[in-house]
Order: sequence, then structure tokens, then C-alpha cells
Amino acid sequence: MKIYVKPNKANVKVRKPDGKYLAEQGEEVTKSAFWVRRINDGDVVASEPTPTTKPKKAAAVEAAAKKGE
Repeated sequence: MKIYVKPNKANVKVRKPDGKYLAEQGEEVTKSAFWVRRINDGDVVASEPTPTTKPKKAAAVEAAAKKGE
């Protein structure tokens, strides 16, 4: 099972089990005892991923399609 977690505090790096750091905007990780402990300790929060913005080209194509309607 996957969960999305992000650091609870800005500018505080959270180390992952592999030794790398969790991305500031958050990441999808495999739910494990490690991440449940980080959530319970308040180091990270479980959240939903932020919606990504559309690439400029896709936005332009979509705008052109609407204009042609």
C-alpha cells in the first residue's frame, strides 16, 4: 500500500530509510512501520499530492480546442 507523505515543517529535512532525503513537496512511499512512526512523531504528515500544472504545450492545445468550439 502506498501513502503520500511530506515533511511537517518547512526547511527540515526528513531522512528516508535508504538514507536519502524526502522531497520538500512530498513523495509517495510504501506504507511501513518506519513511515507510521514518522507520522506519529510529527516529522511528516500524510496528505494528498498537489495537482501538477499542465505543460505549456498541453495548455495551448487545450485553449485552441476551446477556441474552435
